[in-house]
Amino acid sequence: MFMENCIRRSIAEIDKTEKNITFYNSKQRKNCYGYNIISSGRGGKIRGLEFLFSWKEKESESVSELFDRLGNRKEYTDAIGVYMVVNRDDFTPDNPINPTVEELTMMISQPEVLLQHGLELSSEFMSKYSTSMAEAQKHKLSDLNKYKP
Repeated sequence: MFMENCIRRSIAEIDKTEKNITFYNSKQRKNCYGYNIISSGRGGKIRGLEFLFSWKEKESESVSELFDRLGNRKEYTDAIGVYMVVNRDDFTPDNPINPTVEELTMMISQPEVLLQHGLELSSEFMSKYSTSMAEAQKHKLSDLNKYKP
């Protein structure tokens, strides 16, 4: 009863309404669309569920589309804009479009916004983030040194 009312119906509803998720059939059991049952012992006591799904890739705007939308302004006010700039493959040090320490901090403090838009905080992205942060900190330090007496 629980499996039918809570799991199967929920998966069916999500499958109907959410076009960015794809569910898969279980290879272990026939009537398990979207999940596997994890059981133990001879009685087959259910220990857990493994959900079988993947997120479809959303088409994201290119960096040039982002700059068009932002009006080529240097200041990014949203986490998604900063993410797009950080995640580009053509990072160039000293580029005026590189985000500031404050913009990077704002972006990384809002993971739920990024995840809601299908943007992952993968190890590849975090490496790019580290490079961007180091660059931003270098510029912040050099800007502070300009004002030393």
